[in-house]
Amino acid sequence: MRKRLMSMLLSLMLILNSICIGNSMYVEASEDVVITATASDSTTTRVELNEENFPDNKFREYLSWQFDGDGDGYINPDLVEQINVEEMQIYSLKGIELFKNLEYLNCYRNRLTSLDVSKNTKLDCLICSSNKLTSLNVGDNPSLLTLYCVKNQLTELDVSGCPGLKHFSCDNNQLTELDVRNNTKLIELRLGGNSISELVVSANTALEELQCSSNKLTELDIRNNPKLSILYCEKNNIAELKTDNNPELTTLFCYDNKLQELDVSSNKKLASLSCINNQLTELDVENNALIKTLSCDKNNIETLDLSNNPELTKLYCSENKLEALDMSCNPKLQSIDCSDNKLRILNLSNNAELTYVNCSRNKLDKLDLRKSTKLEYLICYQNYLVNEEFSYLDKDNMRGLNIGTQFEIEDILEIYGKPTYYTKYGEVDRNATLLFKYKGEWYYIRNGEVDYTATTLVKHGSTWYYVKNGKIDFKARTLCKYGNSWYCIKNGKIDKSRTLCKYNNTYYFVQNGKMDTKSVTLCKYGSSWYYIKNGKIDKSRTLCKYNGKWYYVNNGKVDFKYTGNVTYNGSVYYVKNGIMQKKVK
Repeated sequence: MRKRLMSMLLSLMLILNSICIGNSMYVEASEDVVITATASDSTTTRVELNEENFPDNKFREYLSWQFDGDGDGYINPDLVEQINVEEMQIYSLKGIELFKNLEYLNCYRNRLTSLDVSKNTKLDCLICSSNKLTSLNVGDNPSLLTLYCVKNQLTELDVSGCPGLKHFSCDNNQLTELDVRNNTKLIELRLGGNSISELVVSANTALEELQCSSNKLTELDIRNNPKLSILYCEKNNIAELKTDNNPELTTLFCYDNKLQELDVSSNKKLASLSCINNQLTELDVENNALIKTLSCDKNNIETLDLSNNPELTKLYCSENKLEALDMSCNPKLQSIDCSDNKLRILNLSNNAELTYVNCSRNKLDKLDLRKSTKLEYLICYQNYLVNEEFSYLDKDNMRGLNIGTQFEIEDILEIYGKPTYYTKYGEVDRNATLLFKYKGEWYYIRNGEVDYTATTLVKHGSTWYYVKNGKIDFKARTLCKYGNSWYCIKNGKIDKSRTLCKYNNTYYFVQNGKMDTKSVTLCKYGSSWYYIKNGKIDKSRTLCKYNGKWYYVNNGKVDFKYTGNVTYNGSVYYVKNGIMQKKVK
């Protein structure tokens, strides 16, 4: 009907013009009668919603529904300023070039393989993430402020024609290079998950957020980005990172790189730091009083001073070489994972806000959590907490408790079933020389190893013990040479009795624990008294003085049955019942 009326109106105008100017006539076609159009047509041209102009059926349906108010199959491209075709399974946006006034385009999560918006010079926001784009043309988009083309298949992308770009995200593509030197107004730049090996951001002085994680960067220079507050550069091969000219930095994620040092002393606003899995041997956060989350797992850090970090709520420092950790100055701490270190000291006695503790696989022999009444998780297996029962914990209301296996501080390591090494806190102690009880037997440890060749004396406490073939022999009754002396052994230790000790079928005289080779005396052994000379039983027939009396000895012992005369040193003495009575001549 509308076309018929317009046709009649056109005929009337032609007649009137013929009357007024004769055979010379000029006709200006009305915008309502154009059926097809190209990007070079007049901006007043109406466009027919047909397959030639817009090949994708779903895109045509969207345009019809959104812009063809009277349903005649035509739209005015000048009125199209915003297009939102998010998740509509569209394969092609051909025809988009006709919308010269387009400012906003959201085609997120469709099936596009190519997109050309170079004719949409007024476009200031383009969201084309999660498609299958292998080609994206933004070659002449001076008004473009925001470009999100995340999760596509782009191998190259030229944004030099977008000098006004402020927010740019091209994460998770297949880019090997990216030049943003012409994008000096950039505030946010995200390019993670590509294969970019070099990134120059020295011209991007307005940059506040940079995300370049999961690339192939070996270096990153951010010294000319003083406004930078958020930096994600994890999962690269960066060996050096200087942040001394980034005073606004609040978030720094640089984990999974090759950093050997990291100086954050100039980043006083830093609230979150993750430098996991680098090659750091030290980390100084003394100047970072505002830090709330610190993750420095999988490094070689030996000490960590957190006394000047009162805002700290989360600490993750597992797999380092820490031997002590004092959290007494961190009252807001809620979560700590310090597993797989060498911790012998962990001070959590002042951390009432703790809900999660993982200190497993350390060398702790004590752990005080009495003030941690909010604790929900405790993981502390493979320590030396054999004397810790944690009876004060509300175990019934905890969500996770794993005390697991606890080791003895001192132990013996068996090799093929044979006690071999002495360990302390799980490591062979090569400085150890001592006696150690293991499975009911006492072993002699020399330089950290059971010495099965040793037959000697070893002092333990105030007592000397007899070791034979590496173990205390509690059944031994013998003599043992130690130094220049021979010692009497009974029940595995030195016997300080005045007695006789048999060794190699000979009885020797011992007193005060060792053999006496100088005394000429008598020694009672069993029910007999034996004559001692040169440290052993002498079988001479003679007299021997003992405790003021002279006794008659014969065949090595006192003969208390003998009565008669005895010659001694040229004189004759009268003996009665084995005791000398008087000199006869």
